[in-house]
Amino acid sequence: MSKSEMALFEGKGKMIRHQKFYSLNDIDDIEIIKLLELVSKKTINCH
Repeated sequence: MSKSEMALFEGKGKMIRHQKFYSLNDIDDIEIIKLLELVSKKTINCH
């Protein structure tokens, strides 16, 4: 992932990053779907 794509997530890991939600109001279904699609395109199948 590019630096700008990695900036969409929290954490400093090269392999694992995350999102935090502090309340139900923080959850945006459409944004989560976009992030999941991005990660799905960029990941390598490890098994």
